[in-house]
Amino acid sequence: MNKLSVIISFVLLAAASPACSHERSDADWSDRGVFVFGSFPIDLEIGYLRFPHQNVRVEDCSDARSFCLKSATLNVALPRKCMFWDSESVFEANGIVVRTIDRADGQLGGQLAFSRVPAEVRLLAVDGDDSNLFLYQSGRGVRAIFRWYNSAVSEGSLVNSLQSDPIGMLMELQRANKVARYDLVTFDPFGSCSK
Repeated sequence: MNKLSVIISFVLLAAASPACSHERSDADWSDRGVFVFGSFPIDLEIGYLRFPHQNVRVEDCSDARSFCLKSATLNVALPRKCMFWDSESVFEANGIVVRTIDRADGQLGGQLAFSRVPAEVRLLAVDGDDSNLFLYQSGRGVRAIFRWYNSAVSEGSLVNSLQSDPIGMLMELQRANKVARYDLVTFDPFGSCSK
């Protein structure tokens, strides 16, 4: 093989490398762009999330103000600045409205976030999404996603099922095996705000 064909081979290999094909930007969620909640991955590099028995196309709609995902089964928008949560309980970005439906702090907040230290957590719901809730810890992002088990979907909206004590009711539904909790198991934070 001559020198020219070796050089051409290396150039073609470098051009085809995924590491060279995507430049990171301020709108990126993390260096890797892959998150795993329990048993399902969200891969922003290829634009898919995988729930049991289904692949779902996902769009990264993030911008300078928010982290944002849109798909047929999971939508979320989270502020990039933590100070937003100090004064507001509703966040809207790219047509997605996220509401705080309950809060816990101190020891209970820490337990919910699987932390040994007291923490403040929020239970977030997305308008129009009856199946998913997000456990969010300021500065650390989404720690878990709660979803109806398939057999419980007929019971209606997850948010409406929680009545006056959303976190307490959610824990009861989880103990009754009606709601699944998918904890973040990857190292990169998912939608973590900054000061």
